[in-house]
Amino acid sequence: MRTAAIALLVLAAAVPTASVADHAAILQYHHVDDTTPPSTSVTVEQFTAQLARLAADGFRHAPLTKVMDAVTTDASLPDSVICLTADDGYASLRDHALPLLQERGWTMTVFVCPEQVDIGRPLHLDWDDLLALRDEGWTIANHSLAHEHLVRRRPGETEDAWRSRVRQDILTAQARLEQELGEVPRFFAYPYGEYDPALVEIVRELGFIGFGQHSGPVGPRSDLGAVPRFPASGIYADPDDLAFKAATRPLPVVAHEPASPILPRGETRPELTVTLAEGDWSRAQLAAYASGQGRIEVSWSEDEPRTFTVRAREPLPDGRSRYNVTAPAADGGRWYWASFPWLRPTGAWLDE
Repeated sequence: MRTAAIALLVLAAAVPTASVADHAAILQYHHVDDTTPPSTSVTVEQFTAQLARLAADGFRHAPLTKVMDAVTTDASLPDSVICLTADDGYASLRDHALPLLQERGWTMTVFVCPEQVDIGRPLHLDWDDLLALRDEGWTIANHSLAHEHLVRRRPGETEDAWRSRVRQDILTAQARLEQELGEVPRFFAYPYGEYDPALVEIVRELGFIGFGQHSGPVGPRSDLGAVPRFPASGIYADPDDLAFKAATRPLPVVAHEPASPILPRGETRPELTVTLAEGDWSRAQLAAYASGQGRIEVSWSEDEPRTFTVRAREPLPDGRSRYNVTAPAADGGRWYWASFPWLRPTGAWLDE
């Protein structure tokens, strides 16, 4: 939603004064560095500015374990809670993020691939680094064994063989983390943020909470097999934009079709139908946005007043994209947000 509209949303946004809430914003990073790929990086200056803006706006930090404990037990959280996560386990987290977070008493959850740690992949944290971060209060969690595209079925692979392979990948990675670090939570971040209903089912069956890379706050109605996180790097690194997003509430989605983000071959402009629960969100001001296309039309059902359909104007790109849906509260205060990821398996798969 990188359009002129977001500037208006930022001006309208304000952190509420209520003392308790049932939701939080999970921020997602990769590199915190000035020299790494811009699309997956936040510079040290940007990261410093983000933390300062969030603190100045009254956001409270909480570790991911506390946030998910509250969400899964229907417990309340302090209002305006954020938690920080990072995928892949890059050394820049140790070098640049750690000292800045130490100054505020904040921590981060780092999702790592044990096989990459074992081989000593360049620019990545090693086991000693991860132990040191754990001792600083950081959480280390599962990002698969070797960061493969787990939604891909190999040529000739049966569905049962795929399920067995994926289960073994996740469980082997978890066992390796526990071998090196002791007990770690059963959190799993999908490599590349890619998932489909079958992969979500496996993650659930294994007792994990799954985390994607699509935007939105987490709350009681969130799918615990695909928890949203707000990307905070690259084009999403602006502190004002991030503060607005962190202040949003989860749009109360009760159903959406299609259920799978994987588009059938040949489908380039997916039609999404969403049903919302009752709430104080403004129907008249609900808006939808497609990746790279800005605002798209919202068509409301004549029979169901809380059901609408959206569709991109132009073909979505190969690889990953999203539809984002926002609406202000009816009183003009807090905003609501939901995101629906898509993955086009035709053409080039994105490997960022």
